[in-house]
Amino acid sequence: TILVSCVVLARKRLRKLNRRGIFTVNQLSYTFRPRRKPEKVDNRSKVRSFELQALAISQQRIFMYDLPERFSDAETEIFLDVEGLPQFNFYYLIGIAVKTRTEFFYKSFWSSSKDDEQANMIEFISTISMYDNYRIYHYGSYETAFLKAIQRKLGDQYQIAINKILERCCNLLSLLYSNIYFPVYSNSLKEIAHCIDFKWSEAGATGLNAIYWREMWQNLNEDIYKEKLITYNQEDCYALAKLKKVLSNIFDNSKLDRLEVSKVRDLVSNRRASFVINSSFFPEMKYINKCAYFDYKKERVHARRRKRIAYNLVNPQDKKYFSNCKPTKVITVEANCCESCNCKRVTPIWDRHRKVVDLVFTSTGVKRVIIQYFSSEYRCNKCGTSFVPKGYPPYRLRLGHKLIVWVIFQHFENNQSF
Repeated sequence: TILVSCVVLARKRLRKLNRRGIFTVNQLSYTFRPRRKPEKVDNRSKVRSFELQALAISQQRIFMYDLPERFSDAETEIFLDVEGLPQFNFYYLIGIAVKTRTEFFYKSFWSSSKDDEQANMIEFISTISMYDNYRIYHYGSYETAFLKAIQRKLGDQYQIAINKILERCCNLLSLLYSNIYFPVYSNSLKEIAHCIDFKWSEAGATGLNAIYWREMWQNLNEDIYKEKLITYNQEDCYALAKLKKVLSNIFDNSKLDRLEVSKVRDLVSNRRASFVINSSFFPEMKYINKCAYFDYKKERVHARRRKRIAYNLVNPQDKKYFSNCKPTKVITVEANCCESCNCKRVTPIWDRHRKVVDLVFTSTGVKRVIIQYFSSEYRCNKCGTSFVPKGYPPYRLRLGHKLIVWVIFQHFENNQSF
């Protein structure tokens, strides 16, 4: 259902852009208008700008907003990648790349069946718990779902260690989603890694092929598919480590090897808005451009003499609403007895007044009439019922019955819009 809704929204967005005459990525890049980001932005309100993404692709550079946070210093950096079978809720391969000050190595935890899964999870937690000051980096929410699944499957004795791991996790995708724009068409790790010159040894190394290799190993029990999976997981961890290094260089304003990094605020400062007549080669176009620019009417320009400009200077003709008009007819509605028990001992509680616009049909035409109603809400001293006398317009309606009938008649009989 979520996938179908996303496809529908994407098609609606494409149709909207096509109606505006935008059919290519290059055309979409010209629609980006750099705006100043607010200082405090809620995480739920962060959205990704497709126009800025198109600008990054067309100019082949990385764009970034000012990031409020940096990577926390840690003695040990752990890059986590998990492979699993979503249809069976089975995590068969856990891979970590551990980077310390002296070494950088990879370690995997392979589960041949679901019987080995819990033991590998415990071994994974024990390996992570060996380090004191560490930070775990992953890409996407799949690894977070894996850690939460460990909490449900293991006992209470591992809950403290798992909570500590969850607190020290950092999702690189959420960090760059609305802040950093690589010149790629999607935010997948494979495409961004190719952009920063990291390549996989297997040509068709994708998550879908990983599921296929696991099924082939399950059916044929050949080690070549197991080696492919472990190599694929290892290279995912290494790609994650390189991406984290690139992001650190971007945060520190360091130059990258191939791509140029630009800040969006520089685009804002370089943008110059002016009313300069465009130069053209043809004299006819020069005459057209000259006619396109004109002096604004003097009566539309006002000098600000005080903090607030008088409303009648900007809008000399005030809008007339029927509520401000003088009533054509005044009707006072009173009650002499209770509507429930017909008791004549009724007391007015508070006053009511309403102005209603209606139509009056004559032999020569139709005209507008504004009726002012005055009445009170009464309470019966015998039965205690509160009521408004009949004849006062109900349901807070400000339109008369004849006007409503005329509108419905025009809508159904003469096919007029509302």
